[in-house]
Parts: sequence; C-alpha cells; structure tokens
Amino acid sequence: MGKASRGKKQRSRDTMTTWSTTRAARAAHQTRADTRRLLQDNAWVRTMMASNMQNRMTELRTVLHHSDVPEQHRENMAFAMTLGKQGMRRPWPPGPVEAARWQIRQVLQLLDRAEVLVISPAAHAAVMAAAATLEPADVGTLGKDRDIPMPTGLLVLPEPVVVVRSVGFVSVGAWP
Repeated sequence: MGKASRGKKQRSRDTMTTWSTTRAARAAHQTRADTRRLLQDNAWVRTMMASNMQNRMTELRTVLHHSDVPEQHRENMAFAMTLGKQGMRRPWPPGPVEAARWQIRQVLQLLDRAEVLVISPAAHAAVMAAAATLEPADVGTLGKDRDIPMPTGLLVLPEPVVVVRSVGFVSVGAWP
C-alpha cells in the first residue's frame, strides 16, 4: 500500500467513533433482521436470482451440448451442477423462478440459524495479515470437527474488505 493510501486510511479511522463489541453486536443483529425483512418477499431479488439461474443453466446446457453426456441427461446434469452443488436434492424445480425461491429460503434459514460474531479492528488486521499469506493447500488442512467451532455464523467486520480480482474490485461489506 502506498504512502498516500496509508494516510487516507488512517484519516478515515480517526474520524470513526470508537469501536465497541456491544455496538458491533447490536448493529449485526439489526442488519440480520433488516436483511431478512428485505429479502423475504422481494420481487426484485427473486427476479435477479431467477435471471442468474437462467443464465447459468443456459451456459451449462451449451457446455453439455458439446460433451459426451447423452442428450436425455443434459438437463438433469445442468440442474445437478447448479442446485445439487448447493445442497438441493431432486426433484428439480420446474424453472428458474422456483429455484430462486428455494435459494432465498436457504439464505433465510441460514440467517435464522447463524450465530452472530464480531471481530475487533485489531483482530481483524491480524486475520487479514495472516490470510494474505495463505495458500490454497493451507485451507485444505482445515478439519471440520477440529477447526470450525460452529456450523453457521454471521461474521461482522469492523471495516470493508476489498478483494482484487482479475475483472476488477469486489468490496465485501462490513458493518459498524
């Protein structure tokens, strides 16, 4: 990070209020409730998810068309590759809208079950520094029983994390 960027980041930290676990936990619970309320019957979200599902299925059908998969199994294979990977079992939904509704139900169930976790700014900085040194093989050594303390969690970060990808920047959100 360049000198100018460090200065800018420091100025933004200086103007923030002092971080507290209680305030962060309250904000996390409120954000979870707001997310649940806004997601539940949101036609726009359902339409966008259905559109994404339709696009993905079209891509898979095209790929499978050029494969050795028999034609009568291609649709089933496309659903298995899309929804089966997410944990859905057959029978597959009749279309993308129904698949989107299922996906939204899955997200809502995760939000309901998720343990809310907050991380302090100092711990966040240490985790980010450690994560920068990880290789894919390091993550492969994690044991579900030994290293993962809970099956579902909602982690609240003290500041956004910017992930650089080949197509540009993707900001992964954080709440105060």
